[in-house]
Amino acid sequence: LLVLSVGGGFVSLENGLNGALAAALAIPLTDFLVGQTSTLKRHVLCPVVDYLNHDSSAISDIAYEYFANEFAVRVNGSFKEGEEVCINYGEQRSNDSLLQFYGFVERDNANDTYTMDILKHLDVAKGEVLEVILTRTGPRDESMTRLLTALGGDGDEEEAMAWQAVAMACEAELQERTAGAAYEAEQGAGPRALAARFAAEKEKVLIACRAHAQSRCGRPSTAAPLSLLTRAIMIPSFQEPEHWRHSWAFGGLDG
Repeated sequence: LLVLSVGGGFVSLENGLNGALAAALAIPLTDFLVGQTSTLKRHVLCPVVDYLNHDSSAISDIAYEYFANEFAVRVNGSFKEGEEVCINYGEQRSNDSLLQFYGFVERDNANDTYTMDILKHLDVAKGEVLEVILTRTGPRDESMTRLLTALGGDGDEEEAMAWQAVAMACEAELQERTAGAAYEAEQGAGPRALAARFAAEKEKVLIACRAHAQSRCGRPSTAAPLSLLTRAIMIPSFQEPEHWRHSWAFGGLDG
């Protein structure tokens, strides 16, 4: 094109060379910037990378290195010899997402959620539905906003009522489950064990959310959380997800 453009008199030699240089630089620079910018991603199938397991606490990145002509996997942190290195599959995935797309359930997943109709546990008109998404530290922002709207405002009184409603709803959901049944059914392997693990992890979210909600509406933190197996008081602190790790929670299936 450069020869034809210059030879045909369409552009000067200087402009032609400038255009060729710009085109030569544009392709590698574009690929480099796409690999380094989180908002510009190209999705590809990359063999071997799919062997890496997931850990929601891992800080990792997978990118194509244009000048090295290779894919690079980077994981922050220090590791001991023989220790497994995991990556993060991204997007703060709940166990619902992990089970649906990858076929496993992560233990003590800080991103796990529990979805329920909170109004079915409260004294409201029948037929009304208000679906909320709960995390270990309470409803997501959009769910809390809808709950406050249903209670008639966003003042301190309505907020206290909202947290009390969350605590009551979590307790009601837990009462519908048999304490320890998920753990007992979890022994073994196969689809039933995986389903039991999923149920057990959802129960952990309810227990943690209830503990946080009770603290927010004035109840002391020593009232919770409860053991997943017995629902007896175990730990007076409710702030961090790792407080819900149990000694029996480290065996079995891995992602």
